[in-house]
Amino acid sequence: MSNSLNGYAGNITSQFGEDGIIREIFERIGKTRGICVEFGAWDGRHFSNTWDLWYNHGWKSILIEGDKFKFAELMKTVSGLTNVSV
Repeated sequence: MSNSLNGYAGNITSQFGEDGIIREIFERIGKTRGICVEFGAWDGRHFSNTWDLWYNHGWKSILIEGDKFKFAELMKTVSGLTNVSV
């Protein structure tokens, strides 16, 4: 197995493949659940590095967004999800 993570870049929702790399890191260390934090969460999905973790894999998440319009969209995205705090 190569130690390089570049080959695992894959965009589920991230901008530059970060979510694929994050998934591979956790695969290598055997981490299947945890808590993730995203600063500048936008609507929770747009360019998100953590969306796959909390939406598809049940991780707990803290999403932080300072823009009031983006925050309003974030609230719609996470409405009803108990594993996400904003």
